[in-house]
Amino acid sequence: MVDVPPLVIYDLLIGMLSGLGLIYLLYSRRTPLVCQPPLVLSFAGLFLFILGDPLAQLLYSPAIHVTHGVAALLIAYGLYDPTQNRIRRTEWSVFFLRDPSMVRSSPEWMTPMDDQVLLLLQTAEITLTPAIIAFNIDRSREAVNRRLKTLVDHGFVNRPDRGKYELSPAGRRYLNGKTGPGTGDD
Repeated sequence: MVDVPPLVIYDLLIGMLSGLGLIYLLYSRRTPLVCQPPLVLSFAGLFLFILGDPLAQLLYSPAIHVTHGVAALLIAYGLYDPTQNRIRRTEWSVFFLRDPSMVRSSPEWMTPMDDQVLLLLQTAEITLTPAIIAFNIDRSREAVNRRLKTLVDHGFVNRPDRGKYELSPAGRRYLNGKTGPGTGDD
């Protein structure tokens, strides 16, 4: 009988449990993976890490490094598209989120409060004052005024009248995930 180290048995058990978790994730999302090769590659890499490592330890330990390298390449290629030099955000956001617009790149100048202000303006669909915005997002009116000025300067919010603000088309595009980092004019 082959003497199997307890750590290898533990790795195999954890690998099988993790593999079942991944299978459940795939099943629960009901995503047709055939249409999304990057997802298939990343999940293949994850399965190779999860189950290939303990099997390599058990069967042929020098193959562990090759297993890790191949698995890492599969995962990296599934997450990153080297032909277009971009991270595959769209494919993964569709897989993990019900609303892919929730994955968006915020410009460097934005703060978390800016997202709150923009979301409130979008939800309200009316012109709001800084005091009403501040009350609804539980922030000070002064802080909201400062952020509104910045949002107006970058084109994400319109100021139709003194002390009144509404979401601009650029702000709406940003909230829908269709505007890149920078200004509202991107």
